[in-house]
Amino acid sequence: KSEISLTFASVGNVEARVFGKICTHCHMDPAQNEGRRGPGNAGGFGWPATGLELQTYESVVANEARIVAAIERRYAEESRDHVRPGEVPAAVLRPSLPGMPLGLPALPGADLALVKAWYAAGAPR
Repeated sequence: KSEISLTFASVGNVEARVFGKICTHCHMDPAQNEGRRGPGNAGGFGWPATGLELQTYESVVANEARIVAAIERRYAEESRDHVRPGEVPAAVLRPSLPGMPLGLPALPGADLALVKAWYAAGAPR
C-alpha cells in the first residue's frame, strides 16, 4: 500500500489529476458554464439527473461518500467490460448506480488513493 504525502494530496493536485481532468466535463457547475450542467449532473446517456456537480470545492467536499463510492464501483464494472476476442460478453444488468467515470476506464489506483488521502486530511485547500 502506497502512502500519499499530505503535501501532494492538495486540492490543486486532486483537481488536476481527477476532478478537473476526468469529472467536471460531465458534472459541471452551471454558474461557471452559461447554465450548462453536463450529463452527469443534469442527466444523459440514458441516466437520470444526479444533481452532482464536481466543479466547486464546496460540492466536492459535501459529496465525499458519493464520489468515492462511484469511483470504487467502476473498478468492478471495468473487469466486467473487458472481453477477449472469441469470448461471449456476459449478460449484464444495468446497475441502479453506475461507477464513474461512466464508459471510461477506472481511475488509476494512485488517483483513487490521492482522492482518499485528500479527504482523510480534511480536504485542505
